[in-house]
Amino acid sequence: MRALSLTLPFALLGLIACDKDDALIDDTQVEADADADSDTDSDSDSDADSESDADSDPAPTWSEVEPIFSASCGGYCHGTSGSGGLSITDRASLVGAASSVAGYSYVEPGSLEDSYLWHKLEGTQSTVGGSGEQMPKGSSLSAADKATLQDWILGGAQ
Repeated sequence: MRALSLTLPFALLGLIACDKDDALIDDTQVEADADADSDTDSDSDSDADSESDADSDPAPTWSEVEPIFSASCGGYCHGTSGSGGLSITDRASLVGAASSVAGYSYVEPGSLEDSYLWHKLEGTQSTVGGSGEQMPKGSSLSAADKATLQDWILGGAQ
């Protein structure tokens, strides 16, 4: 129905429009131009999406998130001899490692929902069967640091 509604006005224009030599414009050319315009419009949306995907920044790496952990969590609580029961200054102790909550890794690459560490940062640990306080204890991460950790987890925790 849309094609008919677009074609009819263009066909009428073709009957009354003249080029510079006062010759009538061919109706089929007007319709072809209208079809080409509608094809271009539908393709432009998908092109914009693929361009934005290609332009996105790469996910942060361990070398970018480790300083956040060290500064915010790695001291007394979660350092190499921390009292928190987990050293988070080593990627291997976090990524894919089973947490204290059944069915949750500390960090599940690509999934915030399945990452117990993310629940501790958000303060939602009790909703997944966890306990204790929101982390880091006694302070909070900056919005930029939290966004970096989120991007790291969602990007595969490399």
